[in-house]
Amino acid sequence: MKFDQTKPGAPFLRRFSNGRQRLMEAGLMKHWMDDVINTRVRETRREEGTKHQANNLPVSIAGDGVDEPVVLGLHHLQGAFILLLLGHGLGCLAFLAEQRHRS
Repeated sequence: MKFDQTKPGAPFLRRFSNGRQRLMEAGLMKHWMDDVINTRVRETRREEGTKHQANNLPVSIAGDGVDEPVVLGLHHLQGAFILLLLGHGLGCLAFLAEQRHRS
């Protein structure tokens, strides 16, 4: 990156270049740019979500963390547990009906 707005031989030009180089080597420039891009993507998705909600269209927005892992809780798995219990219940009923039929 070149500092176009400075005069050649400016006394602070070398310090700025060294500081910028240190930030790039530490990975902070990439981290900041990724953060800016992710923030913009989230804002755009929220704006699109409000447009779809105004049109009464179904929309699912991941929220703040699009690609971040989610810790699953009982409320996430509630449907699976209900189906599991329903299957066990039907299996028990079928077993009892079979036992009754054989007697």
